[in-house]
Amino acid sequence: MKRNWHWQQQRCGVCGRRKKGVAQNRKMGQLICRACYMQARNHDKSTHEPCSLCEEVKSVATRTKDGKSICPVCYKRARYHDKSTHEPCSLCRRDKSVAARTKDGKSICPMCYQRARYHDKSTHEPCSLCRRDKSVATRTKDGKSICPMCYQRQRRI
Repeated sequence: MKRNWHWQQQRCGVCGRRKKGVAQNRKMGQLICRACYMQARNHDKSTHEPCSLCEEVKSVATRTKDGKSICPVCYKRARYHDKSTHEPCSLCRRDKSVAARTKDGKSICPMCYQRARYHDKSTHEPCSLCRRDKSVATRTKDGKSICPMCYQRQRRI
């Protein structure tokens, strides 16, 4: 299914943030960003299939050449361990998988990317549980942010 993504900044109808890469969602009848679309898709059990690697019924991240589904966990694990996808990180200089790229195309490894996001105040939002202005670990179903500490606290309960 082809989506018409809008690359100028638009407001997401779910989380309310202005982002690039917002598309019209046919089921919900509103504009939705990629992050909210993926979260909704992960929660929609009708889109889940058995993974061809771990055999668990999960959302589909990608497919093999012969059409078998691969879940997001197995896809990330395979990419992380696939040395052909590794590049030298522009910050720590280690040969690692690529989590993001700088504006001029240089690679950033997952550890350096997380460290940079944690210290970048522009990515911080008030946590919906503790009300502190912190980096976002996850979001609730209605798009409210949860900081890493509160997220860990919730997982222990």
